[in-house]
Amino acid sequence: MSDFKIIKNVTLSLAELVKGKLQKVNGKVPDIFVDRLKDFSSDKKKPLIYFYLYKMEENTSLKETQKTTHQQTNKKGELFEFFLDPPIFLNLYYMVTCLAQAPLDEHIVIGQVAKIFLENSMLSAETMIEKDALYPDEKITIKLLAPLAIEIQVRLWQVLGETFRTSLFYQVTVKLSSEKKTGFRRVAEREIRLKEKKPS
Repeated sequence: MSDFKIIKNVTLSLAELVKGKLQKVNGKVPDIFVDRLKDFSSDKKKPLIYFYLYKMEENTSLKETQKTTHQQTNKKGELFEFFLDPPIFLNLYYMVTCLAQAPLDEHIVIGQVAKIFLENSMLSAETMIEKDALYPDEKITIKLLAPLAIEIQVRLWQVLGETFRTSLFYQVTVKLSSEKKTGFRRVAEREIRLKEKKPS
C-alpha cells in the first residue's frame, strides 16, 4: 500500500510520536524540526529535537522478485487482470539529536527521546500522519542502532553547520510499492487440430 510519500510520512510520524509524549524541560516543551537545520527559527531558550535522515539504502534481505497478479473492473464492468512489479524495501537511517543552551538540558531531552522510542517501537496506521499510509495490520519497526564512528558523526555535523553533539541513531524499514501494471489475458479455450498423415 505504501506509495512514494511513505518516506515523508514516516519522518513526520516519528517526529509527531515524540512530540506527543514529551515533557517540559525547565518549563518549556522542546521544539521538533525535520527540515534543513539552517532554516530553523525559534526561541533559542527552548531545546530543539532534530530528526536528520542521513542515509537510505535497499534492504536486499527482503527483496522480492516475483510479480503479483491483481484484478480490477473497468467502467464497462469488464474484468481487467494485470501483473504488478515487486515492491522495494528501503532502510531509512535517522540521526536524532538535541540542541539546547545547557548540555544537561540536552541530556534530559535525548533521554526522553530514547524512552519514548523504547516504549513505542512500532509505527502503525493509527500513529501515522496519514492514516491510510499503511494497512490496518501493517507495522513499521523503529530500531535503535549502535552509534556511528565518531569521524562520521563529526562529518555529519560539519554538513549541518553545527558543533558536535551526542545523538541517537535509528533504522526504519519501509516498503515502496510499484504501480507499474502489465496486462495479460488468460487462455479460456484452446483448439487443437490433428491432421492424419497419409502413408507414403
